[in-house]
Amino acid sequence: MSIRTPLAAQLASIELLHDGLGHMSQDELQSLVASLQRGTLRLTRLIDNLLESVRIESGQLSIRRQTVVLPQVVEDAAEMLTGLFTQRRQTLEVELPPDLPVVEGDAPRLTQVFVNLLANASEKAGGSKPIVPAKTMSLLEKLPGGEKDKVIVKLVDSQIMFSCGNVIVCSNLVDGNFPKYEDIIPADYQKKLMLPTEVALSAVKRAALLTSEESRGIKLAVGKDRLVFSGKAPETGDAEVDVVIDYKGEPVEIGFNPQFLADALRVIKEPQFELELGQSDTPGLIKAGANFLYVLMPINLS
Repeated sequence: MSIRTPLAAQLASIELLHDGLGHMSQDELQSLVASLQRGTLRLTRLIDNLLESVRIESGQLSIRRQTVVLPQVVEDAAEMLTGLFTQRRQTLEVELPPDLPVVEGDAPRLTQVFVNLLANASEKAGGSKPIVPAKTMSLLEKLPGGEKDKVIVKLVDSQIMFSCGNVIVCSNLVDGNFPKYEDIIPADYQKKLMLPTEVALSAVKRAALLTSEESRGIKLAVGKDRLVFSGKAPETGDAEVDVVIDYKGEPVEIGFNPQFLADALRVIKEPQFELELGQSDTPGLIKAGANFLYVLMPINLS
């Protein structure tokens, strides 16, 4: 375990303050400045402790014994690392038993111990990228509760635990490294069109009605102000669904698995989404809102 000083938290708070000068509210700025002031005082005390290192070597260091309220010590340590956790986009919630005893000790040194522990926990959590089995993630969809209910996530060695209310889901993690999916996300597509979500989902379902085991997919034909969803089955015939769009780019035809396309459209909450296309043999990209990104691999319909 590496020993951390308040400098890491102070630097993070300063960077956060610098980055947020243009858009942070007055209350947020005042809270951050107050946190910096308290951290500076604790840093001063730490430097004083370092100056006592000579006394440590000579065995003359004295512990300043005083009555210590543990909840206050933990709260001070957590507040001191606010900037660090915010910079790393982490959330720290402190829950302590109500019956913690009052102890005797050196409050500044105890605070620094908690700072060290929390800073190291933050560092470990920041570099952790566990791989959770798909079946486990599908079980999470069945957990009771609404959007305001909290889901507690805990990582212990090679296992992960989710708890919400009275339900607990435990699972082993998958060994290895997750594929570098960033490498297949298109970044330079020029063919972009906005589509109404419900209309597109309906068109996908209708075109998919006339697909077979051989064809397996539907075709999207993009032209000037027109998008055609089509499916074909030799035994039953063809299906075409026209959608009016605002598009003036080059035409393109591409095939997709209708199930995968419908899966993406079902979970989009926005009324519209953006579809980005390259060539007929390159992935499609679906974007919605600020955080939804879906890469859809093409299929050969020939």
